[in-house]
Amino acid sequence: KIKNIISRQRLKTLGQLSEDSLANMWNKIGVLVSLAPVEAYGRVIREAFVSGVPVWVSKSSGALDLISVANSKGIKLLDLSHSDKALLKEFESLLVVKSDYKLRRKLVEENNGLSILLVNSWLKLIKH
Repeated sequence: KIKNIISRQRLKTLGQLSEDSLANMWNKIGVLVSLAPVEAYGRVIREAFVSGVPVWVSKSSGALDLISVANSKGIKLLDLSHSDKALLKEFESLLVVKSDYKLRRKLVEENNGLSILLVNSWLKLIKH
């Protein structure tokens, strides 16, 4: 359905990229469209958001968490049950979103210690 509403010249499927390749791509991406059916944390959508790239994403816990932090600025849930016209309007609206540096900075600060917490929780599980 996405391919029907966004012209092929504007839509690029990148697949899996190395960390270096992805870092170089952020300044070339207008909107990250993530169709991942499950995103518990949403690392890629967070990376996109922090890089100033708006995100259009399938509903997941990671997406909902990011939306709660971002107050829906620069991130929209992708609902394929909407009409093609409504989907195109949502996509076009994301293309003109201005990046909020303070919000991006806040997200980085809030998430700095999360990987340490995750590793510590794994270590506790292993010890038991």
